[in-house]
Formats: sequence, structure tokens, C-alpha cells
Amino acid sequence: MIDLETLSLKPNAMILSIGAVMFDAEIGNIGAQLHIGCVMYGQGRDLDRDVVKWWAEPKQKAAYDEIMMFVQQKPYRLDLALAALSRFIVKHNPKQIWGNSPSFDLSILANAYQQHDMTMPWPFWNERDTRTIVNVCRQLTGVDPKKQIEFDGTAHSALADAIYQARYVIAAYQLLASRSAV
Repeated sequence: MIDLETLSLKPNAMILSIGAVMFDAEIGNIGAQLHIGCVMYGQGRDLDRDVVKWWAEPKQKAAYDEIMMFVQQKPYRLDLALAALSRFIVKHNPKQIWGNSPSFDLSILANAYQQHDMTMPWPFWNERDTRTIVNVCRQLTGVDPKKQIEFDGTAHSALADAIYQARYVIAAYQLLASRSAV
């Protein structure tokens, strides 16, 4: 599972942080984790004033302060952050790459890899979407797995969000598997 925190909603968004977590939906476990704070600039990267205003709202203060502290302690240039994410993915060799939306996290990363002339460390056909499995689970079981799982951590922290998303994908998968076993 990969989650990004950005300063825009566009495919060429400035990336503040990248969170990634390995998980196994069949077994139900969470594995290796990666959290990278990016230097907030990149050639040709988009900055959206409305998203910056959103980050400035009191509701997001804890997450933004955490990201800024993280970025200041161990900042990565975007190309180095992408290389670190690639090493993490190659090392753990997941079957699929999950994101919260097919048009956000993974497309922003695809754009960033392309912009830096780097090969994306997964084939596009292995991308999976949390919103789809949650919707299918809701329709087939009547249960919303996202609402069944309690969030733990700071909301809008890339790693905390990635872990949460992995946890409710596991719940959805297990609900769907138990339904098909009946």
C-alpha cells in the first residue's frame, strides 16, 4: 500500500511524503514499512493554493507539523525518494501495488518516475484501488470495512494512512473471502 501527502491534486503534484507498507490480505498481516519525507520542490511539480490552504487549517496542523519535522530531520530530494521507494518495492516484491485511488497516489508517482527518467518498480497492470474493494465489499456484504477499522496515528501522515488503508483492505478481503466460502 502506498500513500502520498502532496501540495496539489494534479498528477505532477509536489510530494511532501511517501508512506508504504507491505501487507498480505489473505493472512491478514502488516509487514515492512517505509516513510520518506521529500524536499518540497521538484522541477515542474505543481503547487495548488487551495491544497496549501487546506494544509494550513487547524484540523491538519498535527499532520503538517509532523511532515515538516520529518522532512527537516531526514529530507530526500524527489529523485532519491523515488529510488528509496523502488528499492523497498524490489526488496519485498509485492504481488500488487495498492493506492487509495487509481487517479491519485499511483498516477502522481508514475508522473514523478517519468519526469526523472526512472523506471517505475511495478507494472501498471498490478495496480489496485482501495476504493473499489471497499465499494464491492459494501455492496456484497452490507459492511463497510473502512468504518469497521479504527484509525491509529496521525491522519494525513503518509505512513499512518497507508497502514490504515492496508488494514481495511485486509478486512474487506477477509469479509469477501468468508462470504464466498459459505
